[in-house]
Amino acid sequence: MSTLRRNAIVESIGWFIVLITFFPIFFSNGGAEEFIKNETKRNITANIFLFGYCIHFLILWLTHRKKKLVKIVFDERDKETQRIANNIAFIFTLLYVFLLSIVLYDSFFKSEYIPVGYMWFVGYSTIAMTSFLSAFIILITDLKNS
Repeated sequence: MSTLRRNAIVESIGWFIVLITFFPIFFSNGGAEEFIKNETKRNITANIFLFGYCIHFLILWLTHRKKKLVKIVFDERDKETQRIANNIAFIFTLLYVFLLSIVLYDSFFKSEYIPVGYMWFVGYSTIAMTSFLSAFIILITDLKNS
């Protein structure tokens, strides 16, 4: 198993865990309006995202540490796989933010305001979705090319 594939598996699992724990916490007991008022929910969410970033930086650190100890080869195929996956993840991120913005606009059009909590949701979910999609698409592209 290549380093790229192993890293993509670990990162996909990590960010998937972040996603499946973030959504219930955000939408439980009142959703966006309660999220703003409840400092505990915001702290739990921040720690969940800290977990995702710790996995990401741990992977980077271990990979670079191993490069010094053992020759790890990233060839042109790995770089091309990363490029393709990042391009696709970028497009999905644009679509996600656009569609989420349209849904929020349509949902709150009559009230003429969007609860501020949804801005937290847009920010947090965009980070998690982009990180997950990038790693997952790297994994799919690498499996397809091998």
